[in-house]
Amino acid sequence: KTNLFACLALLENEMRSRAINVYHANPEPLLSGLARSNFNHFMLAMDRMQREVQYTHSHLAISRSVELFLRPGYVRSNPLFQAAYGLSILDWLFLCHCFVTGADQHATGITTVDSVANSLKRISKSEVQNFLVACGRTPSQIADDFCNQRCLGVVDTDGLKPQFHPFIRTQFLQYPILNLGNGDVQVPHPDLLLRHTLEGVHRLARDVSGFDNEFGDAFQTYVGKLARWLEPDLILNDRQLEQESSERSCDYLLQLGDEIVLVECKATVLAARLLFDRTLLNDTSTGMVAKGLSQVYSTARDIRDGRFQSLGVRAELPARAIVVTFGDLPFPNGDWYFSNYLAARAEKMLSRKIFPAKNIVGQPIILSIEAFEKWASALNHLSLSPSQLSDKKNECSYMEVGDWDTYLSGVLRESNVRLPSFVHQNVDDFIGRLSGELTS
Repeated sequence: KTNLFACLALLENEMRSRAINVYHANPEPLLSGLARSNFNHFMLAMDRMQREVQYTHSHLAISRSVELFLRPGYVRSNPLFQAAYGLSILDWLFLCHCFVTGADQHATGITTVDSVANSLKRISKSEVQNFLVACGRTPSQIADDFCNQRCLGVVDTDGLKPQFHPFIRTQFLQYPILNLGNGDVQVPHPDLLLRHTLEGVHRLARDVSGFDNEFGDAFQTYVGKLARWLEPDLILNDRQLEQESSERSCDYLLQLGDEIVLVECKATVLAARLLFDRTLLNDTSTGMVAKGLSQVYSTARDIRDGRFQSLGVRAELPARAIVVTFGDLPFPNGDWYFSNYLAARAEKMLSRKIFPAKNIVGQPIILSIEAFEKWASALNHLSLSPSQLSDKKNECSYMEVGDWDTYLSGVLRESNVRLPSFVHQNVDDFIGRLSGELTS
């Protein structure tokens, strides 16, 4: 065992050296020094500059937008969303796809507001303009925002020095349409606009009264749907668990063969515009995940105390824990991120160390909803238990395979895993509704 860990440490050091050598061979003035002085901060810069924008829309993402934003209905908040932004949530999703389709018809990626409006039967030009205001920016607005971010005194009272510029979030994540004026628009990265069918509508809707509660319910329901797709021997939700629990429980308890998986849902996204220790520690997402960790910790303790035996839970089974978030976090399962930000906040809530813990096997896993979909797919179609899947990942160095989302993407590519049947139904339904809105 000691030799195994020694080999893994050597491999991780080799991967670090390779990354540093790339920047030595290809000098990059803002990052070469950072790679040597603080490798964790270097990885955050890489996440912001590369992985954060390397997004590819998929059938799963279309299905997820249906499950999270269309199926629930949002009886209370959808009318308020429409009053605030001049279009409904459904129309927002339609327009994301219509602008991408319009831009794809030209090599330059440029289309016009008129052409998009003329392609739709019901959605008016004024509603198309409202959409453009919400997710478009002119070149001068993008420059001004970058300058404003650069002038923030987060690290130094004189403003943000050049070496910290890679930590600034790109404007195109929040405003993926470039407004060129005179009705012309460009979509530089179409997948980032399609991402707005999820994170974009969520960002705007959060300012609408009642949305957070409705979305939280929809998010938990969708995670439960994925959990039931695994066909567990037993599944209990928070309402059932809290009939017997000593404190607030996690959202789901799954009994899968000879082990238990505790799942807590946190419909949160990374809010920090700048990735620094202080902003990450104090970010809303960090606090939400920390709260989720405290909930799975408490539920695991209640299992060992036999509180759920009357509900059919086998107290002797090993328990693993997962916190599912709506958006991605940068390297949440890396030792440094988990320990310095997530566990540090959770331990303040519990007044005790959260990991290692005698009631939970292994470090709790933090998965975005996209990664949780992949995790469920891997278990369902590769005939692996949660422990076997974790063991397979842990056989590899973190630096070699990355976080869970990257690792699972590789596993599923190699295995040609099928998607749940409801995914295809959701995609067909959405495309059918969108086709019905088009003039031709």
